[in-house]
Amino acid sequence: MKPKKQPKIPQEDLFRMRLENMLDINHELIKLSKHIDWESPDKEWGALFVSTKGAPAIRTRLIAGLHYLKHLHDLSDEQVVKGWTENPYWQYFCGEEYFQHKMPIHPVTMTKWRNRPGKSGSEKLLIETIKAGLKSKTIKPGSLKKVTVDTTVQEKNIAFPTDSKLLNKARENLIKLSKEHGIKLRQNYNRVGPQYVLMASRYAHAKQFTAVQPEQCFVDRGYRGHEVKDTKVFISGQKRGVTRSIKKALKRRSAIEPEIGHMKNDGRLDRCYLKGTVGDAINVVMVAAGHNLRKILNKLRLLWLKIISGLMGSFIKPGQSAALNLA
Repeated sequence: MKPKKQPKIPQEDLFRMRLENMLDINHELIKLSKHIDWESPDKEWGALFVSTKGAPAIRTRLIAGLHYLKHLHDLSDEQVVKGWTENPYWQYFCGEEYFQHKMPIHPVTMTKWRNRPGKSGSEKLLIETIKAGLKSKTIKPGSLKKVTVDTTVQEKNIAFPTDSKLLNKARENLIKLSKEHGIKLRQNYNRVGPQYVLMASRYAHAKQFTAVQPEQCFVDRGYRGHEVKDTKVFISGQKRGVTRSIKKALKRRSAIEPEIGHMKNDGRLDRCYLKGTVGDAINVVMVAAGHNLRKILNKLRLLWLKIISGLMGSFIKPGQSAALNLA
């Protein structure tokens, strides 16, 4: 069935206090939750479920919020679900009205939800972060006309099939077939085979989405041979058709490399734990969404500090000094 809706409680709970009365309403995560359109993913993902069969699916805002928090804080599915039960701000961000003491879902449920909407669903979540950036004035509409692109490698969380491992696997299969057909081998190398594989590995070890279409895109040489036609693409080192302003923008393109470094260190771009090529695409998109949220939170945090500083300054008389701890 279609996802559940958050139940509306008409009156106050006699024995519990609402989260909005417990928390600091000026917290950046609470402000961020008000800039995100939670109904938009619900409309798109709700169409993936048959309304008359099965139990109701988990609330869309809960799933979307958990995925945002996962990539915002570089956590696994198990860690973000466990942390949700301990953090009231996370629960408010995911749409809860009262503090919950039990895990909202099993971590496996996040995997099932990722597989159902696929890459398009993660792109929808990324789009909402860009819209939130526009609402919070973290980014300006004019900046969406030009995009900067750089190639990077996302390591997959798998054991890479080196030649030595493949040879040892082939040896094991041949021995298994020989036993099935009654063939006696003079030597099977079962004892020394794993040691040789380990030695060989040691020797080897020694040796953008929004409704706005970008007008210009500045990329590195890894994008040579692209088939993009709707946007004018300028490749690093290009000479033909490059004006002074475009040349300056191509030099500015190197500024994206620190952003990728932050996404690898603070996000989950350093290693992909999701299955298959679809998992690779989903992970990249959600890493970008988490990076956008970190920037928006920094903007909201600095804005609140400026407001506090202004208020404190208005109460200080000329000739007086005051120490303010904004940590």
